[in-house]
Amino acid sequence: MDKQSMRMYVLKSLVSLFFHLEDVNPKVSKSSWDTLFTAAALLGWTEIQPLIQRKETWKICEWLLMRNRRRADDFLIESLVYIESPQDPIREAAVRFIGLAARQIEDQNEEKLHKLCSILNDLLLDQKPSVSTLASQTLLILKVTWNQPAAGCTLGTLFTACLTFCRGV
Repeated sequence: MDKQSMRMYVLKSLVSLFFHLEDVNPKVSKSSWDTLFTAAALLGWTEIQPLIQRKETWKICEWLLMRNRRRADDFLIESLVYIESPQDPIREAAVRFIGLAARQIEDQNEEKLHKLCSILNDLLLDQKPSVSTLASQTLLILKVTWNQPAAGCTLGTLFTACLTFCRGV
C-alpha cells in the first residue's frame, strides 16, 4: 500500500521534475536529472533510464506522454504554470511540452483548443524570440493536429485558416 502511494506521489511530481531539467541553476538541473532517474527506477521504467542518462529531454517527454497517455490532460494542466516562469528555458520547455501533450489528449474539443490557443497567443509577445516563435509554431501544429484539413487543402489556405482561427480566440 505504501509503495502504491509513493508511486502516485512520484507520478504527480514528473511534470515539475521535467521542467526543472531546464533550470538555469546547474544544481537544480542536476538534482532534477538525478531525481528523475531515481523516480524511473522506483516506477520500474527501465526503458527510459538510458534516455535520462543521455539527457535526451524531448525523447523523455515523448516517452512519458505515450506511457501515461491517460494522464496527458493532467500533465497539460500542470504544465501551464511554467509558461509564466521568469526563466526563458523553462518557458520554452513549457510551450514544447504543451504542444506534445495536447496531441495526446483524447478529448480534443473546440473549447479546449480555444483555451490553449489563447494561452499560446499571449506568448506570441514573449520577450524571448525563441519562446514567441515556438508559441507561433505550436499554434499552427495544434490547429492542424486537432482539425485535419480536407484533402486538397493547400499549405497557404491552411496557414491562413490557422491564423484566422487563433486570432479570433
